[in-house]
Amino acid sequence: SGPDVRRGNPGHGVQWDPGPATEVLITGDETALPAVRGILAALPPHHRGRVLVEVGDPADAVGLTDAHPGVTVEVCRRPGRPLLDAVADWAGAHGGAAARLGEHFYAWNATESTRVARVRTLLHEAGVAPDRVHAQGYWHDRPRPAAR
Repeated sequence: SGPDVRRGNPGHGVQWDPGPATEVLITGDETALPAVRGILAALPPHHRGRVLVEVGDPADAVGLTDAHPGVTVEVCRRPGRPLLDAVADWAGAHGGAAARLGEHFYAWNATESTRVARVRTLLHEAGVAPDRVHAQGYWHDRPRPAAR
């Protein structure tokens, strides 16, 4: 992922495209932390939202909780509260309201490939339109095939 030069804005990657959204959900694991930090830095001050991030060491998420005044951050520590549980809880409590916002809501997720698919499903089941969810597998948790 590189800067979105097509839009004349090198401040964030092409996978972050919230359009007119002013309410966001940003989820991921520690592999997504550089992107999450960049997104929060580029997010206009009037935007609101939630960040759910899963880490093995809470020190990895230092500075996220006060990165944006309108965004609350939950650090899900592994082992313990997994990201998928946090997303499921968020979808149950806020998914319907997010869906009703239509184009004014945007969800961005980057984590392990099977978890990304589950996050997307949880949000869609809560009523969020597919075009309002960006989900990208940053890595996969499966064994590599043996070399021939």
